[in-house]
Amino acid sequence: MIELERDERQIVRELCSMSKEVIPSAVAKGRIGKVWVPERDNPSFCLIHSGNFVYLAGICPKGEQALELRELLIKKLQ
Repeated sequence: MIELERDERQIVRELCSMSKEVIPSAVAKGRIGKVWVPERDNPSFCLIHSGNFVYLAGICPKGEQALELRELLIKKLQ
């Protein structure tokens, strides 16, 4: 998983636009939180973390990507 810098987050705005929550939108705009994607080019999902909240936007990963996402959650979000 690749953590996006604030100025790179435009690639997840479409994924986050489907959410009715305020936090994913604010994170996608680079205002708060952190975002991880499996790839920079046309990611199918993103993981959003802000404070005590975690969101998964897009198509949920399967197989190896799901295991990598699990590792990230355990290590980074403790």
